[in-house]
Amino acid sequence: MRHAQAAAKSNKVVVLYATALDDIDRSSLEETTSDGVEVWTYFYPTINRGGKLKSLVKAGLYMRAWRQLISQYIYSRGKPDLVHLNVMFPAGRIVRDLKTRYKIPYVVSEHWTGYLPEDGRFKKLPLMARRMIRNTAREANRILPVSEDLEAALISEGIGRRYQRLANVIDTNKFSLPLERKDEHLKLLHISNLHGEQKNIRGLFSALSKLKEQRSFELTVVGEEGAEKAKELAEEFGLAEQCVFLQKLTQDEVIAEMQKHQVLLLFSRFENMPCVLIEAAATGMKIVSTDVGGISEFFNREEKNAILVQSEDEEALVESLLQLDKFEWKTEMELHTWAEENFSLEKIGEQLDSIYEEVLHEKDKA
Repeated sequence: MRHAQAAAKSNKVVVLYATALDDIDRSSLEETTSDGVEVWTYFYPTINRGGKLKSLVKAGLYMRAWRQLISQYIYSRGKPDLVHLNVMFPAGRIVRDLKTRYKIPYVVSEHWTGYLPEDGRFKKLPLMARRMIRNTAREANRILPVSEDLEAALISEGIGRRYQRLANVIDTNKFSLPLERKDEHLKLLHISNLHGEQKNIRGLFSALSKLKEQRSFELTVVGEEGAEKAKELAEEFGLAEQCVFLQKLTQDEVIAEMQKHQVLLLFSRFENMPCVLIEAAATGMKIVSTDVGGISEFFNREEKNAILVQSEDEEALVESLLQLDKFEWKTEMELHTWAEENFSLEKIGEQLDSIYEEVLHEKDKA
């Protein structure tokens, strides 16, 4: 949705979305506006039958819903000049059909960690799904990965041909500096889905149990999916008194938490380019993270916006938190300005507009 907001700065954008619901017996279309962008949502009934063929039946209903949604859109608004798809799976077949039938070019934003070798979920997809992704990528006019590291992973899997890095985007008017950030003691913030394999919550808490012996701190953990397991780990490592767990925060509540903490902390084993780091920088936070995925393309010592440590290196994480005051950081205002210049709706909107113009110019020449 954020890339749609950025694209809407210079283009007429309508977001289309199809989703199944359990509690309805017929399909319906809802037209709304979100953050100034028009959104068409097509609701269709969930299927609860089919036996061994249930997954195929669900896929068929999904494709039919999308075709009905697009038919209604074209009937009402006419054919779009260009389609921008958010991730190749599962809707890739839809944009390929549009290109084949109406000669409408398409670009694809990609940010799924499943392509990374450390994640490996792409390799575990059924053959048909992997084939659909490769076909979607092959026919795309541009693939827009959020990092060069993700681009390299896609290339290594033989996915796609025409790449252009397009970073994640944030609203820097919302993710802003606090009026005052109190620094009386160290306040750490971790925001993630708390998935243990990727986010390495055990390793993070193990390191913080060692930090506790040398420096006082508070840790606020924001996340929902793995919250109960994370609470158990906090108890296991003797961090119950240091930790506060928050769930289901609104965006405004997340911003408020960022504005009252000093350090955003990640200890992930793999990432692409997490939006949460950009959001934290825009609110003036210091960042301590593992050097994985595309993080160092934007956050590093040279930029004076982050301290990076190697994945699994708990000792380095502890030392970094002990040496925070000795690091040469950008000021809070400099961090916010840097985020504006690289990730704002206006900046990414300009990049998208340029990409769209190039693609449409190539179409006209063809």
